[in-house]
Amino acid sequence: MTLLHPVSPIHITDHFGTHSEQRKAMGLGPHRGLDYAVPVGTPLKAVGSGTIVRVYESGILGHVVELRTTVAFEDRIIIRHFAYCHLDKTEVKVGQKIKQGQIIAHSGNTGASSGPHLHLMAGITENLATMPVEDPLKWLPKVGKK
Repeated sequence: MTLLHPVSPIHITDHFGTHSEQRKAMGLGPHRGLDYAVPVGTPLKAVGSGTIVRVYESGILGHVVELRTTVAFEDRIIIRHFAYCHLDKTEVKVGQKIKQGQIIAHSGNTGASSGPHLHLMAGITENLATMPVEDPLKWLPKVGKK
C-alpha cells in the first residue's frame, strides 16, 4: 500500500534528525519526527488504512493518536506505526478500524509545542513517545525540502 501525507498542502517545517540550536538550548536531542505547519483545527488524514492502537495525552507531545498500518516494502508488506502529536481534537477510539484518507484528528498546539503544527512520528512498535523511531518520509511520497 502506498501511504499519503496527513495534510494538504504539504508544508514541512522541521525534518527528522535535525538538531537545531533551539533544541540544543532546551536540552533536547535530534528531532524525532516530521513537523507540518498547519493552523489549529486542520483535519488530519490517516496515512494508510489500519487500526488505532493508542489515544492518549503526554506532557511533551500533547494529545496523541497512534495508527498501525501496513506499508509495501520491496517485495513484502510490513507493519508501521504512525503517531500524530500536539492534536487539538481526536475523532477516533482505540481499536477502531480506519480507512486511508479518513479524518482521524484535528491539528493543535498541545503539549510542549512551539506553535500550531502536526508532529508525525513513525516506527515499528506502538508507544512511539518512548520507543525507537524512524524518518516518516521513508514511507511517505517524496516532497521537496524548503
